[in-house]
Amino acid sequence: MLPRTCPQCDTLPVSHAWFMAALALGSVVACAAPPAAPTSKPLTFIAEVVASADRLPESDPESHCSGTVTVTLDPTPKPPLNVASARFDLSLNGCATDSVITDVHVHKGSESNLAIASTGSLALTNGGGPGMLTSLSVSPKLIDEIVSNTTAFYVNLHSKRHPNGFMRGDIRRKE
Repeated sequence: MLPRTCPQCDTLPVSHAWFMAALALGSVVACAAPPAAPTSKPLTFIAEVVASADRLPESDPESHCSGTVTVTLDPTPKPPLNVASARFDLSLNGCATDSVITDVHVHKGSESNLAIASTGSLALTNGGGPGMLTSLSVSPKLIDEIVSNTTAFYVNLHSKRHPNGFMRGDIRRKE
């Protein structure tokens, strides 16, 4: 019998008898593609965010929230989906002590045009502070668009109290 080669990568030839023996002994034989080489360095953007005066009355406990959101876009595709990622570093203050950030979104132009959405949530037990949320599904094409037309994008924060969003700010490239 002729030896076979793993179809996903260039490994040593594997004979049928060796493969069957490894399976019989309970061994796992795996063949993985090598990790992709980085396409470029992460890109950093920042947004000064404030509570939306047109959405929140002065008496709302989250109406005085403000701060910054640093958006780091890493264009290097990550397994298993081979998509780029985003990281949202938040530094907020003036929020209610029971505020919980449920989502951070990057939108293009209108509010209905969602570009990037975070996963997870962040409790602001002291009415603010630092925190981080991530997104693992950013297309490299979108990153190129954000780089070439940064002024068309903004960050929007959502909370348990305001699931449709309550804070926003335009992004700009961080120096």
